[in-house]
Amino acid sequence: MTTRLLRYGIYISVYTLIFANVPAEADETELIRRLEEQQQIIHSQSQRIDKLEQALETILETKQNDAPNTDATSRTVESQPSTSPKLKSPAAATSTPAKTADSSSAAEDPFAGKRAAKKGYDPEKSFFGPLPRFKSPSGYSFGLSGIITYDAAGYSQNGEDDSATVTDYRDGSRVKNAIMGIVGVFPKDWIWGMAYDFSDTDEGVIEGLRSAFALYRGFEPWWVIIGQQNTGIGLDASNFSSQRVFMEEAMVAGTFGFAPGAPIMGVSTLYRQNNKYIRLGLMSDPAKTPNSADGGAVGDEAYGIHGRYAWAPIAERTRALHVGTSGYWRAPDATGFSSDPEITVDSTALIDTGQITRVDDYYFAGLEGAIVRGPFSVQTEYGMVNISRKNNQSSQPAFQDLMFNGYYLQTSYFLTGESRNYYPRFAAFWRVTPKQDFSLSNGTWGAWEIGFRYSFLDLDDGASNLSGGGVRGGVASNYTLGLNWYLNPFVRAQLNYVYADAENLTDAGPAEGDIVHIVGTRLQIEW
Repeated sequence: MTTRLLRYGIYISVYTLIFANVPAEADETELIRRLEEQQQIIHSQSQRIDKLEQALETILETKQNDAPNTDATSRTVESQPSTSPKLKSPAAATSTPAKTADSSSAAEDPFAGKRAAKKGYDPEKSFFGPLPRFKSPSGYSFGLSGIITYDAAGYSQNGEDDSATVTDYRDGSRVKNAIMGIVGVFPKDWIWGMAYDFSDTDEGVIEGLRSAFALYRGFEPWWVIIGQQNTGIGLDASNFSSQRVFMEEAMVAGTFGFAPGAPIMGVSTLYRQNNKYIRLGLMSDPAKTPNSADGGAVGDEAYGIHGRYAWAPIAERTRALHVGTSGYWRAPDATGFSSDPEITVDSTALIDTGQITRVDDYYFAGLEGAIVRGPFSVQTEYGMVNISRKNNQSSQPAFQDLMFNGYYLQTSYFLTGESRNYYPRFAAFWRVTPKQDFSLSNGTWGAWEIGFRYSFLDLDDGASNLSGGGVRGGVASNYTLGLNWYLNPFVRAQLNYVYADAENLTDAGPAEGDIVHIVGTRLQIEW
């Protein structure tokens, strides 16, 4: 209303000046000339008023976003794969770190980009949560983050074969993740980070190392990452484990995306601008398995070239269209592929090729896509692996090459009206912020999301030619129903039911028609 009155006042003032200063004897040509000049002035002032109106709308919107329950999203580390149950590391945005608008997160965010033009989209709050960052007067800074996930699951089995050789899954519970991460900034072009999982130390301290990297951003818009980092393959495997719809990634995403190891040592370059994501890297083995080939056989250190490209022609927080492709080529001495039944309290594989020997090289190629429209989302991927065998010794019979493939399709819907939070700078999804946090005293119940996923994975090739290098790894179809309760942006409870149909795991394993029913729950807390 104020800007309208201002606009009308300008119009009246200008026309008053025109006619007040035109003498009675002035001819029509002079009057027209003055009118045209004043029209240009009016047009210029009108444009300035439009800009003021837009600025006012932005300020009001920012104040709304800065209220409690704003879109605070993930703050983990790019080297940490969102893919595995480990923290993922953001290799994130522009060369000039942005500051958040609210006082609770006012410290510098080294991964945030410039404010996007889209309404309701706030990259400045994308990576760090409620904890403040520590900053020195000279500009050095660091921040802490972490996640704890506690899982419990019950299993039951039935099928056509009740023999004692059938894999027996056991009920139980476990602390899946207890991760602490730290990310620092060395002005102006260096970022460093580490993340450690205290729940996964196994045989040595290095087992728990999820990421340890240095990032150089002096070649803007390209960034360079050196150290232990995520493999950068596929959408579900590249997503933060804490931000997936279901408790675990889809079978094809985990099996092929993590086959080289996860996280993994290497050097990669990253580009993210104009809603495009490009990543290309030279990757070796995980830090915990130096100088050993994929699959655990002793030999030369495996290595490979990994790449991913994604494009989001529509890239708003609550409305997005994402398409992409990814792949890798690797040269190990041996390798192997396996998959759990998409709940991992019992780590027994659902299908498993075992170690595949006489591998010359192998490559993966995948396609990915996602749509977000308000509370509704769809996500899908297809992937295939091709393995070339070594047949250069006349004393050995020739082994056949192998090909495995799989896909999944999932959908989700927020019963309370929220949306999955798409972020194009990672070509992935971020933390969901409920419209109202759970509070018994206020009578509010957070955000509720339901999801369904179908996934298929075929690890059989040449099953009738085992002596000639064929593999009977198994074929599995999984149906997963999920219910997510977001109590606030940093606390989530999950309930998953999985119906897994496995066929021909091995000669002595589950027979065709064996069914596994699983009910799993998770409590997840981030900071």
